[in-house]
Amino acid sequence: MQIASHNSQHDAAEDLPLVSDAATITGIEPMDRVRHEEVIDAVELLLEVYNEKEYLDDVDGANNLDWASLRDVLIPDTDDAEGENRGVLATKLDTLQDRYERDHPMLVSLRFQTDDSLQFVPGQYVTLRYDGTSRPYSIASSPNSDETELCVQRVPDGTLTPTLCETLDEGDTISIRGPSGDFVLADPSERDLVFSATGTGIAPFKSMIDYTFEEEHHLFEDKPRDIWLFLGGAWEDDLPYRDAFRDLEEKYEQFHFVPTLTRETYLSLWKGENAYVQQTMMKYFDPETVDSSALDEDLRMYLDEEPRLDIDAQLDPNSMEVYACGINTMIHDLTEALKAVGVPEANISAEGYGQTESETNEG
Repeated sequence: MQIASHNSQHDAAEDLPLVSDAATITGIEPMDRVRHEEVIDAVELLLEVYNEKEYLDDVDGANNLDWASLRDVLIPDTDDAEGENRGVLATKLDTLQDRYERDHPMLVSLRFQTDDSLQFVPGQYVTLRYDGTSRPYSIASSPNSDETELCVQRVPDGTLTPTLCETLDEGDTISIRGPSGDFVLADPSERDLVFSATGTGIAPFKSMIDYTFEEEHHLFEDKPRDIWLFLGGAWEDDLPYRDAFRDLEEKYEQFHFVPTLTRETYLSLWKGENAYVQQTMMKYFDPETVDSSALDEDLRMYLDEEPRLDIDAQLDPNSMEVYACGINTMIHDLTEALKAVGVPEANISAEGYGQTESETNEG
């Protein structure tokens, strides 16, 4: 199976037709938040658990927290931290420090308008040019929307995303080329729709899902189709459009939103899924419809695991079409797993990114 490479779009970006040399920014808003207080609360809890809470007594505000000395306190060279593996605790501290020190915003919604209406198919992308740099971005808004929306994740050393996140403002102008791309929905059928994404890979699916419900394609010959979305990230505020998807779930009983977060339990009482996307999806298959003999052992165990979300529906490999977009590792593992459980290859469409850090997040 051929997986389309989102990175390959960079080379063709300058050759796309110019839609607007002066598209106007109508809104740019962070989708993540500063979580310093939550990180400090998590650190204080660790210190309390290991009877070292007095360590913070001399700290004049959280900004002066010395992460190196904190490691010395919690993970002494001579003994393991009581009740927790040293490596696990070290990983937790590294994760908390990374979260505390990361730039903000890291994830933004960027909306713009062109002089003439931008005609596109859900799943396509445009190329944005600003400050001498061009990058392609999948369109996150529905073709029915008055504005065009992009989902931008900052790359700290990137050539464009820091500028977009930090300096671009409402009223500024950008150049737009395109649209282009053939990562689009098949014609409506009786099959259920299953979307799987990590990070900003959700952008084309936001467009597809909104359009599907707006055009009533969630019905086929008046019969409802189940629409699934598996969305993975590290932290809850790393999930773009999470509130919009929860609203859709409230409105449509056949829409099933399954977020899965690998690090959120460090900061909150997250009770949802916390495995990787491909692992999480296995939990929601109907075991009566799956032949697991070809599935890797590390994924087969998830077929027997109880889902954390109470959803009155199950996946059937014989009656679903899957669209996947995200980092290449997830895409490869997921597509191989789907074929192993019996999803026909013709019913799987995938687009991957992530050859380098900058390509992973800016493409």
